[in-house]
Amino acid sequence: MRRLRRIALPTRALDALAAYQSALDRAVKAERKKRLPKVGERVEATWQGRRPNRAIEAVRCALRAMASGLERCMYCEDSHGCDVEHLYPKVPRPERTFVWSNLLWICAICNRQKNDAFDEAMLDPTVDDPFEHLALSLATGRYVAREGSHRGAATLRVMPRLASEQTLIRGRHNAVVKLHAFLRDYDGHRAQGRIAEADAIRRVVVEEPFSATFAALLRASKEPGAADVLDDDLLAVLSRQPEMYDWLNDADAARADAARTKIEALAKAIRIRRSSRKKRAPRA
Repeated sequence: MRRLRRIALPTRALDALAAYQSALDRAVKAERKKRLPKVGERVEATWQGRRPNRAIEAVRCALRAMASGLERCMYCEDSHGCDVEHLYPKVPRPERTFVWSNLLWICAICNRQKNDAFDEAMLDPTVDDPFEHLALSLATGRYVAREGSHRGAATLRVMPRLASEQTLIRGRHNAVVKLHAFLRDYDGHRAQGRIAEADAIRRVVVEEPFSATFAALLRASKEPGAADVLDDDLLAVLSRQPEMYDWLNDADAARADAARTKIEALAKAIRIRRSSRKKRAPRA
């Protein structure tokens, strides 16, 4: 997991989400006032009913562009993200169901695990820098909570697969091995003027799963004791090719730029129904 930039949605899409949230708030308030036991069903039905519309599609488009690489899960980074996730689950916290800052991109496995054990202290990769709370060992591929970080410990307690699932651990370890080879090859191509080949390697690196492993490697190279973690040849490559430190941020920005036209088109297509007496909720 690494820090991701949240894309700014167009005002029209945000207005639509706010209208959906307002309508849901009124419905939940009415059901609670009547002491009806099925508030959760109302929230779930409202969310599912709004999913096939342009405002939610704009949300999905933005989240896919925000996610690492090729639309990877914002938590494990291994699986392809497949759905919109509510950081604060929508049934116990219905007031955040359509709030843009509460929505993330997740895979089915992480989604099931998180929903069973949510903790308000867990990390939000679009707000927090996970490396301030979680340490990733480049030698083993394992995550551990940093000493004294309650939020890091809470995140791994809610989603233990991030620290214990062997598939993820091995994937991160393999990513370290591949990164060493890729970065050296990039350096060699640049030295020999093969710019197209070097650019191809850069694209592969930023689209590979486990981008947090690359981010951890780059961070480790700037810390005291870097030579104890990374070999001298790799540190020399990073010194000769300082643009590598910008690759992930540049890739994030490029995905956001590429998605912006579609997001804006979806937002413009949201129709607002109005009457002579009052404004009504947007339609997809």
